[in-house]
Amino acid sequence: MKQVNVFMLTGNEVLAQDIVSASGILLIPKGTELKLEYVDKLIELKYENIYIKDKFDELTTEEIEVMSECKEKVKNLVEKFFYRTDSKLSELQEVAEDIIADAFNTPEVVVNVNNIRRNSEDKYMHSVNVCSISVIIAIDMKLDKNKIRDIAIGALLHDIGYSYIKSMIETQNKEISEEALKKELKKHVVYGYSMMENEDWISNVSKDIILSHHERVDGSGYPFRRKGDEIKIGSQIVAVADVFDNIINGSDKEEVKIYNAIEKIVCKSGILYNEKVVNSFRNNIAVYPNGSKVRTNENETAIVIRQNHKFPTRPVIKIIRDSSGKQITAEVIKDLTKCLTTFIESTLS
Repeated sequence: MKQVNVFMLTGNEVLAQDIVSASGILLIPKGTELKLEYVDKLIELKYENIYIKDKFDELTTEEIEVMSECKEKVKNLVEKFFYRTDSKLSELQEVAEDIIADAFNTPEVVVNVNNIRRNSEDKYMHSVNVCSISVIIAIDMKLDKNKIRDIAIGALLHDIGYSYIKSMIETQNKEISEEALKKELKKHVVYGYSMMENEDWISNVSKDIILSHHERVDGSGYPFRRKGDEIKIGSQIVAVADVFDNIINGSDKEEVKIYNAIEKIVCKSGILYNEKVVNSFRNNIAVYPNGSKVRTNENETAIVIRQNHKFPTRPVIKIIRDSSGKQITAEVIKDLTKCLTTFIESTLS
């Protein structure tokens, strides 16, 4: 099942969860096919979101399962490798191939940012997310398949050095200041590279990503303060993917609007991040994910219902309130790549 805004309903959807009134009275049981009169009634009763099942649910569930399976494989393989109970870390190549295949098979704007936000609470899911975004950027940049594969593997392992730091701190069993911890955490790139340096199954491209994904175009990064083209393209791609996933899943867990996260990266294009990488990243991220409620420059309230590839700031929207705030029950759809005088001014809760 999935949650949708009632204004996005067109009729014939199947209800996946009972709709119950505030007093506990069952209004519409799950499994009911929603006729248009039911939708009108829900709008009248001021319901905003409901859960439905439709033909896309299986795909959504499958995508979530693939991501979860990838995360579990990464977790198990990395932990087994680190504790030397099993050294088959090379099996990560299969995870990389799964993610690459999924990226090639996904049409239009391919990053499901909402799923990334929900599922990136641990370092292994972070690695899978960074891998997915990196692969999408690499595909858009038309890199060859072998290079994309090396980038995927490097992205999956980019933070493996943190495992060593965590183990070392736990072993020492002593208090460490915040400043000392920050300094120690920066060493994860060197620890990670050292762990992988003698693994002959992993390419130099992947190893460089582990070592250099915190380098920045202007030389302000670490560990070597490399500049511009001194930083290999794989590391520059993973740098952008890593920063983006960290922004939308910040340690303070504050809600960050997607377009704000993208803007933080775009405004540093050519300064911290490679311009070509940023352009490919921006072209393949849904700035306003499907289901987002937005306000247009004409003061209309709308729901984003579909994306336009290569035009992430101009999706297809469904108007639900006119400029005077009056509710619209008729279907009014605007493709912002065609309605050139209309643009999204802000997002709403």
